[in-house]
Amino acid sequence: MPSQSPPGSSLDGGLAAFARSVALWPPPADGPENPSFPLTVRDAWADLHRMHREPAPQPRPLVLVGGWLDPLVGMRWVQRRLGKCFARPRILLVHHAIFATHRAYRDRLVAAVDAAFPGEEVDVVGHSMGGLLARYAARPVEGAKRIRIHSLYTLGTCHRGAAMAPLVPLEPLARAMLPGSPHLRMLDDALPAAEYRLVCYARLQDELVGTDRCAPAAHPLHWVPNRRFQRAHRRCRDDARLIADVARRIRGEEPFAKEPAAPLP
Repeated sequence: MPSQSPPGSSLDGGLAAFARSVALWPPPADGPENPSFPLTVRDAWADLHRMHREPAPQPRPLVLVGGWLDPLVGMRWVQRRLGKCFARPRILLVHHAIFATHRAYRDRLVAAVDAAFPGEEVDVVGHSMGGLLARYAARPVEGAKRIRIHSLYTLGTCHRGAAMAPLVPLEPLARAMLPGSPHLRMLDDALPAAEYRLVCYARLQDELVGTDRCAPAAHPLHWVPNRRFQRAHRRCRDDARLIADVARRIRGEEPFAKEPAAPLP
């Protein structure tokens, strides 16, 4: 008799998430609105255009880290939109290769940042797994350099694991995104001593990660409704509402997303 996964296993969870993602295509209409993040797409674009017309000094270099299997097309959009918000933008875009180990990608990320901005403190925007990689690169490792992060902004990052990770069990980076994995426990153990500010964003109906997994336990999550006919996870990286809020925070302006963050509906 073929072996079966026990009820409630991570594999079952991944298959269930995959079934839900298929059932949700096309995704439902926009809504519900977030009372602690009451920003429309139209108003977000208006504010981005304001910041583009009035670019401000950039307080620190900015590093953009793409997600798993990301060709960086979406992150280049983020680079353009955020770059226009600053008078003399300094932005580094970093991607990863499939079947790399976390340690290899950490070393690559640290080396890239050190080469571009030696000795400087940086802000980081990480999409999906990119947020986890930034957390890992900021964690002290004996005998190794690390990234000095002032603020880390994560977009749809699988801080508590990805619902779809069990479907790619042989890829090392995906395996580390299994809910409750040793890698995630290590990152959570290091989080209380982290010197950076962590700001987590997500869209509702995230079909790959699961919106409720997009912030560490007991950490605020700033969420917005998904948009009609869009995949929530991929498109959260170029959501004008999230990018406008990130830009305002970097510029030292009052953010749209308030705390305490509203709970998920």
